[in-house]
Formats: sequence, C-alpha cells, structure tokens
Amino acid sequence: MATTIRAVEWQLDTWPKHQAWVVLLGSSFLLLDQGGIWLICLVAIHTLYRILKHQREWRHSFPRLIANMVTFFRLLILFYTGLNWSQHTLWELSLFFWLAALLDVVDGWIARRFNGASRFGSLFDEEVDALFVLFSCYVLWQTGLGPWWILGAGWFRYLVVLIKSRFPAFPEKNVHFPWARTFAGIVFILLPLCFLLPQALSRLVEIGIFSLLAYSFIRELVLSYGHPTDLRNLSR
Repeated sequence: MATTIRAVEWQLDTWPKHQAWVVLLGSSFLLLDQGGIWLICLVAIHTLYRILKHQREWRHSFPRLIANMVTFFRLLILFYTGLNWSQHTLWELSLFFWLAALLDVVDGWIARRFNGASRFGSLFDEEVDALFVLFSCYVLWQTGLGPWWILGAGWFRYLVVLIKSRFPAFPEKNVHFPWARTFAGIVFILLPLCFLLPQALSRLVEIGIFSLLAYSFIRELVLSYGHPTDLRNLSR
C-alpha cells in the first residue's frame, strides 16, 4: 500500500516537469502557420492523460470531485478560447478569460470550505493557472494586441520548473512567497483587460505583467538557490 502511494506521489511530482517540456518544445510549432493549434492539442493530450491517470484521486470525495470539476471546466474554457479565438470579438475573449479567472477563485473556495483539498487538486489547479497565462498571452499575440515577447510571460513558469528539476537545491528548500497569490490575482485581472484597452495602454499593461512575472519567478529561483543575503538585496 505504501509503495503504491509513493508511486502515485512520484507520478504527480513529474507532472509539472513533463508539462513544461510539452509546452516549451511544442511552442516551436508557433513558427509554423496554424502552429498554435498543434501546441494546444499537445498540451490537451498530455493534460487529459494526467487527469485520466489519476481519476481515482479527484473522485475521492464529493467536495473534491466538485472542486476538480470546476477546475476542469476552467481548462475547457482555455482550450476552447485558444482554439477558436478568431471566431470571437475582443469583448468575448476578455469575458472567457475573466470567467476562467473567476472559476479559479471558486474551485479554491470549494476545496478549502468543504475539506476537498488534495495533492492532485493542488497540482491540477497550478497547471491550469499556468495555462491561463500561456493561452492569454498566445491569444493576445495572435490578435495583434501583444508583441512577440509577451509569449515569454507564458513561458516563465515552465522554464523555472525545468531549471529546478534539472538543478535541485541541496538541501531542498520549501519555498514560500507570501505575495505569490496576490501577484497571480493581479495578472489574472490584467491579462483579460488587455483585450479591451487602447493598444498604447495595453502595451504598458503587458510590460507591467511581463515585469511582474519575471520578478516573481526570479525571486523564486533566488529563494531556492540563493543565500539569504541575496534575497534581502533583491527585496530592496
């Protein structure tokens, strides 16, 4: 029994790393015409594979099932919007992404309020959060509202995951960044807003989002590898 539990935990722990490889290697398809469809399909296949592989985990209790179903609905919204962005107005695209952001609050509230939290649910939520940023940046780029470098904002998290998996810190540190949720909330509000703002103002917001995410993930690396004095210097 203990061996089975350890095997399941190991499989869950490999999810972010494998997803990062899928996203970063799949992003090379963006160089091709209609390459975004290939990228989204690859991500969809890998994500659905993980969900099916651990379906017993997310059906363990009714509150857990409901919370994970809300997260899954968020995922479907993101896949639909990423594949069909050209068929919708900018207002509709903004509403789709705001709905996905709102449901992020809902699934977390259900999991906490009704004791439905789980290791799988936490990882599932994190992966969908990362896809929210990735697909938002991708659609902004496709609609001409975002420059090519906005895609980097969607790649930051995956690059950090690969760096930390390739060069694990010894001793391993439990990184806690109290402002992470606040930063994520700001990004989740501002990204859909970029679809509605005038282009000059939208560009300023995109620069702010890129800078905020860059700071957040660089700080995470410093927390993981750096000396405490390095962290104090970064916080000044």
